[in-house]
Amino acid sequence: MPPGGATDQSDSDRDVAYCRAARRVRATHARRPARLYRELQYLGTRYTAAHRAPLLPSTPPSRAQAFAHEVAARLDGPVLRQSQRRSLLAGARKLGIGRFEANLLIAAVQHEKAPEACRVKAEPAAARSAWRFAPVAVALTVQGLIAWGAWHVYVG
Repeated sequence: MPPGGATDQSDSDRDVAYCRAARRVRATHARRPARLYRELQYLGTRYTAAHRAPLLPSTPPSRAQAFAHEVAARLDGPVLRQSQRRSLLAGARKLGIGRFEANLLIAAVQHEKAPEACRVKAEPAAARSAWRFAPVAVALTVQGLIAWGAWHVYVG
């Protein structure tokens, strides 16, 4: 038996449990896509957080990790000042990280640090469908008022 045999088995058991949970969520929320998406996202986040391999403390951080830590240290809440961004990009160049990769790392750190209230949330389908018939309701109301006025002119 290979040295990691038991770990491989428990990993596959966790994967099977995750697939079962995802199928259950899909069956439960099949007619509500916004809710289905949120539940699957939550399930995936919970699964990856619980089963992420921990970094060894003796492992030195990579250049990208060191840069990401520097970005996180310079954030002012969810905001990174332009002067800080310029100095971070200059530091990334010294670390051998290209401008594009540095901007990706900055965006990833900002996204991770952004509070939940600042993130854009999908509008529920029920709210969209309620306003779908508003133009029709307005047109019918206007037509009804015209007919009522015409009736009063001819009869009254």
